[in-house]
Amino acid sequence: PREPAAVTDSAGPRRIAALASMLGQDGLDALLVTHLPNIRYLTGFSGSAGLLLIRPATAVLITDFRYAVQAPLEAPGVEVQIDAVSMPALKK
Repeated sequence: PREPAAVTDSAGPRRIAALASMLGQDGLDALLVTHLPNIRYLTGFSGSAGLLLIRPATAVLITDFRYAVQAPLEAPGVEVQIDAVSMPALKK
């Protein structure tokens, strides 16, 4: 398998903006990206768990507690949300 193209600090936001502009043209409210190589291509995030929600005005990377530090560093310009359900302290 081929590694996805590297994301520079400005490439990710440009790629997401281009994709977000297509959403409106196609009459879509949002796009949920689940395939990790695509998430990495769009954001630079290299973790093994994540979802990327792209809306015309925002992009949100959702991942688990293991990537609370890594995700914001690798995906600048993308809102990062940590899935609280995955937090060990919250599990019973």
